[in-house]
Amino acid sequence: MSRGDTRPRKAPHELNGPLRRFLALLPVPVVGAYLIWRAGWTLNGDALWLSLPLLIAETHGYLTYLMNLMMTWDLRGIPIRPPGFAAPGLRVDVLIATYNEPSWILAPTIAGAVGIRYPHETYVLDDGERDWVRQLCQEMGARYLARPTHEQAKAGNINHALQIVEGDFFCVLDADFVPAANFIDELAPYFEDPSVAVVQGPQEFYNLDSFQHAGPPGQWHDQASFYRVIQVGKNRTNSAFWCGTPSMLRRQAILEIGGVVAETLTEDLHTSPRLHKRGWRTIFHPRPIARGVAPEDYDGFILQRLRWARGAMQVVRREWRGSGLSPAQRLSYIASTMTYLDSYRKLAFLVVIPIILLSDTLPIDANATTFIAVWGVQMAISVVALMALGRSAHRYFATEMFDLLKMFAFILASLEIMFARPLRFLVTPKGDGGERHINGFLWPTLVLIGVYVGALLLGGMRVAGAGTTTSNETAIVATLLWGTGILGLLIFTTWRGYEHVTRRRAHRIRVKLNAELSTETISMPIIITDMTLLGAAATAPRELPANTPVRLAIPGVDRRINGIIRSTARIDAHVQLRIEFEADPRSTADLARAIAPYLASKDPIISPEPAFPVGKAA
Repeated sequence: MSRGDTRPRKAPHELNGPLRRFLALLPVPVVGAYLIWRAGWTLNGDALWLSLPLLIAETHGYLTYLMNLMMTWDLRGIPIRPPGFAAPGLRVDVLIATYNEPSWILAPTIAGAVGIRYPHETYVLDDGERDWVRQLCQEMGARYLARPTHEQAKAGNINHALQIVEGDFFCVLDADFVPAANFIDELAPYFEDPSVAVVQGPQEFYNLDSFQHAGPPGQWHDQASFYRVIQVGKNRTNSAFWCGTPSMLRRQAILEIGGVVAETLTEDLHTSPRLHKRGWRTIFHPRPIARGVAPEDYDGFILQRLRWARGAMQVVRREWRGSGLSPAQRLSYIASTMTYLDSYRKLAFLVVIPIILLSDTLPIDANATTFIAVWGVQMAISVVALMALGRSAHRYFATEMFDLLKMFAFILASLEIMFARPLRFLVTPKGDGGERHINGFLWPTLVLIGVYVGALLLGGMRVAGAGTTTSNETAIVATLLWGTGILGLLIFTTWRGYEHVTRRRAHRIRVKLNAELSTETISMPIIITDMTLLGAAATAPRELPANTPVRLAIPGVDRRINGIIRSTARIDAHVQLRIEFEADPRSTADLARAIAPYLASKDPIISPEPAFPVGKAA
């Protein structure tokens, strides 16, 4: 297949397609029939205040599933370009927008960008106007840009750069996203089609112990379904949207719509419908081409999700009515926003359980055994269908946990948009470490846990006849069992929000590098076992006192690195040294060049084939 061929090809996700499609379609008639039965034969006329909201929440879930089905039904129409090389002669600029990120986050990104194989210019857009960033750019061969004023946050920063750069295409990287060397080669071939304005890559991460990762390291994170399935499916209707980083854009298309849209908190998402209304195409490229830093704790995670929720609702409120979008594009944008309104449905399902137990009032007027059986069947079918639609990117229980963690933030965001509260752009903290504490968005969940405990105790007393009774024993027992499971999930979710904190500032990569360490009096070989821009761990043949100044010759690093011994420990027959590097622009630049290929690799926990020789120290 030639480089320019965009014919549909069978994706790995499509194996066993007929069975997957059958499972995905099954909820359409089954849950549809269930909702008709619920509306016509099970509403409790004596408790419509409870019965109707529950039915509305269930119906909302069904509509959400139908929209998800529309977006992810068929992934085979993806115009995936085979790995290769972009045509020569393109003028490309790489833009790295930064504000307050520390050197150990920013430097590898600059190193990776400068190291992209295809000819280009790298620009660092520093809204923080920091001298050390200017010096770092000089050391690493990047151009430094700082605008005189700082309005409109990231969108304004990029728009300012577009007045200065001269390339026909530009790539956008957040300050923490380290690109692979083939970044432009992967994305540029799509622009052979003159109608393509944006090619968006997936957001994958090198800190696999982040807050949003769950399960075996690196296999799943909270955005996996979106980037591995949903965005892929949006290609079919030309409704994949720009997500900022990592991406490549046609400068003419962005200038045609007046620049990156700066009217909302999500400039990338908002730019997408403006492009679509003008007839431009956007493409999602599913292969990872860069890796970044996912939020390390709940504070960073929820701040980022809150900004996304606010921005997405702003965009749909402003853009969904206008002409120029196809019906499929319009539905796609609405579906992407409805996910933020799922929180109301989740909350309705959560509060109905304690209401039943505390009031002994049922929202259902039907035989309890019959209802439980029917509800259980449609629930099981729905879960299996979600797994089928999500391919290998959907984790049901992990998704439920993260939905709970985001629930109250999304509700707040919707209320802020509804009441037109002024909003400001908040940068997601990266590389700062953190301490355990109870974030404000966890307090409502703690209150809910308390309500559940009280309701379960009272429900147990009703069943036991201990001072109170119930006329709905079967339903109350079922509610007690279900409520106990939900309580366990609430407790586990809240504990994760409190407990999961990444304390280190920089991500450590495991390596095995033969290096040389020297002091004023000795020189000895060491083996570096993990490394960051801030320091390294190494095994050595002898101990050294803490605070001993040292110099290291590290493979792939042009100059010797100055450092200091922070600790020495004997483990079995080996001596383990912890070394802190001296911070200066030249050393940071050298180390960043050595580390960047590891961070951009497929498996940043275990080092890839060395990007530089392992053996004699430089």
